[in-house]
Amino acid sequence: MRHPAQFWPQFDALAHEILDRAPVKDRVHVEGRLLKMLGEHRELLRRCRGWPPGNRRPLH
Repeated sequence: MRHPAQFWPQFDALAHEILDRAPVKDRVHVEGRLLKMLGEHRELLRRCRGWPPGNRRPLH
């Protein structure tokens, strides 16, 4: 990531690619893990002016 403003577009693209490739039966679990990761790194994201994420496409 070159600039904090690039975080959400990059994260969303990667997260949606991961979810699209996950077997249907695992998608709820995968989405939960992605959301947990975001929660665990909330303070870092806030310092990068990336939290709250604002108008983003939902993971599901």
